[in-house]
Amino acid sequence: MNIKDNNKYYYINQHEWEIFIEEEVIEDAIADASLEVINGIDNQFQLAGIIDRQQLIATALNL
Repeated sequence: MNIKDNNKYYYINQHEWEIFIEEEVIEDAIADASLEVINGIDNQFQLAGIIDRQQLIATALNL
């Protein structure tokens, strides 16, 4: 991720999207979602175990 001099925004090169999604976005989303999930799944490790990361990344890259 590249931060511009004024630090008000950043950009990601096209070839860096998959890495960014895998390392930053998914982990943050899992942590946030684990606070809201019901039906017995109550922590981020359980939630992380049931998602298909590769499918999630593929879907995100196609948006």
